[in-house]
Amino acid sequence: MWSVALGVVFTIVAWVTKEVPTIVRDAPWAEDPYDAFVSFALFFVPLVTVLAAARLPLCRRDQPLPGERVAGLVRAARLIVILIAATLAAEWVSVVAGPGRASWTTTMTILIATLAGFTALTAGIALMVWRIPGADGVAASAARRDGSPPIVVAARPDPSSADWLADLRLVADLVASRLGPAATTLHRVIGSVDATIGAAVRRHPLGAAAVTSIAFGVALALAAAREEGPGPVMGLFLGVGSAGMFAFLAIAGSYLRVVARTKPLTTWTHRLADSAAAGCLAVPLALAFRDGAWGLIGVDAVTAGIADLSGLVVASGIATFVAVLSIETALRTHRV
Repeated sequence: MWSVALGVVFTIVAWVTKEVPTIVRDAPWAEDPYDAFVSFALFFVPLVTVLAAARLPLCRRDQPLPGERVAGLVRAARLIVILIAATLAAEWVSVVAGPGRASWTTTMTILIATLAGFTALTAGIALMVWRIPGADGVAASAARRDGSPPIVVAARPDPSSADWLADLRLVADLVASRLGPAATTLHRVIGSVDATIGAAVRRHPLGAAAVTSIAFGVALALAAAREEGPGPVMGLFLGVGSAGMFAFLAIAGSYLRVVARTKPLTTWTHRLADSAAAGCLAVPLALAFRDGAWGLIGVDAVTAGIADLSGLVVASGIATFVAVLSIETALRTHRV
């Protein structure tokens, strides 16, 4: 619950410091590469926070508590803290590497004081979260100290009955049951959605992540077009946004175990998935650290244009994909 609260507060503060013009002007982290960390955190942190918050109502004191639900919430809490800590670290680097003290303004001083306070709060919650036994070790607790029903550790016949999608359906049913006459209809709709979309996601989680990521990239491109007008920048926003979101969904989804796959990945599918996630992760990183990478494509920051930037991020993604695939093949990883 503390981690969820931290995610909510972080999202609000980060949005204000990024979107309010008078604050953005003096924020040390307003430029890349630091701004890239804040920008993506504004999407990733709320996503995990909402996912965790949706599962919390199912942890009821008067009912047995599935061990996998507890372990999943611990992993989510840790991921929230990791994402926020990484963003705060980038902001601290911008403070140290940014303009000298002589150029500080009152707004900048307030921002840095807020950053210090938020860092202390995050560190305190991190200590709370990491004092809990390992995410899988949580499920080994046979009983709770207050005498309420125990944590259930027995494996379920159907692993998908314990994943996040199953719990989201339970939450939706719980909400629907309180809506009076509409409850019956809503239960049927929820069941139909779970039987079609939920089943499709469990069969093809990477495909579902790809579709979601492309939709996210399209939304970013349309937002850029609305602000700056149609142009080549739309393609850049589409590509970078889609790649960044796919990398996050693939890596975070695997860590959180959001979906219980109906069948395991084959050796080559697993290697290709790892390589695709790594290649997509390289795309926003190349955008963020472009000033130090222009020489790789024979241009500099003064002469580079949108086409050069697009070429840089695409080349970075492809090179990383090939490198990871080659390394995993040479090491013979994920052998079935």
